Formats: sequence, C-alpha cells, structure tokens
Amino acid sequence: MHQLDQAIDSDGEFVDGTGNYQIYCYFDRESQGRPLVLIHSINAAPSAIELKPLFQHFRLSRPVVAPDLPGFGRSTRSVGQFTPSDFAREISILLEQMNSDEAPDVVALSLGCEFVARAIVEAGARVRSLTLISPSGFSARPVPAPATQKRLKRVFDFAGLGRNAFKLLRLERSIRYFYGMNFSGFVPNEL
Repeated sequence: MHQLDQAIDSDGEFVDGTGNYQIYCYFDRESQGRPLVLIHSINAAPSAIELKPLFQHFRLSRPVVAPDLPGFGRSTRSVGQFTPSDFAREISILLEQMNSDEAPDVVALSLGCEFVARAIVEAGARVRSLTLISPSGFSARPVPAPATQKRLKRVFDFAGLGRNAFKLLRLERSIRYFYGMNFSGFVPNEL
C-alpha cells in the first residue's frame, strides 16, 4: 500500500500498537518544557495534519507530539474494527511511553476528545490538562434508540450501501466541507 507523505514537516517515527499495527507519531523535541500532545478527530480523512497549525505554533516553545491514530494518516490503515475503548487504550499507552517526567498537556479535536477522555477515565492516562476543541456528543439532537440504531446498521450493511456512503464522504468536496467546520477562515489547501 502507498505510504502517505509527511503531513507535518517534523521528525517522526512508527511505534508499535497493541495489535499487529504501527502508529505514526510526529514530534518536535527541540524545545524544553512540558510536552504537548495533539489528538486529531475521526472523520472521512483525519490525520495529525488537522492540528498542524497548533503543532507549528507550539513547537517553538515546548516539545510537541501528534500521533496519527490507528487506521489513519501514516499509521497502519487496516486495523480491523476499532472501538472507542481501543482508541482510548492506544492513546493511554502513547501518553505513558512519552519520555518525560511531567504529565503532558493534551489538546484533542472533535471525536478525538472522547477518546482522550476515555483514556483518562478508563485507562488511567496521566495528563496535566486537557483542552477539547469542538468535542462530539454535545448535540441538541437526541441519540437514536438502540432499536433505531440496529435498523440503521442493517440498512447501511445491505448491499454495500454503507461502503458507498463512506466513499461519498471521502470525496474532496465532502472532506473540505467537514474541515471547514474545524477551521476559522479558510481551509489550508494542503488539507
């Protein structure tokens, strides 16, 4: 499979996940201080590039790490079915493995916010502070009842409808629309 180009001009390395896959982490450790960890969202085409403006800004004053979560960006793409708890576990392990005496500050975007919060609550991840940008789960819309969720799953599983809907979400126009919800002003062309 084709390896994606670097999303952020920085050092980077693959670290082993808990399964048979690797997680790519961008980092800049030139500056001293408390580390900052940036966790991207989960959408049609997420990666650490979503948080590149923050990475570029803070790398001048502190160590910064931005992983591509399993299944996204430069990390192993085919990781099977991943649950929110699986993402939380991987984030917790990444935070544990940081070579720092200080607990990091963490900034998370959209659905990544839930995964970091779960890493703290479910897996005991140690962080100094957590900043949530546009966290998911605070919509005014009610969550569909379990029976409705099952019906929707059957509809999307029928004859590949879900795969085709996902292909539509991955069109450039769709991706730009969703990125537009995360940026103030213009969406950088590199996205």
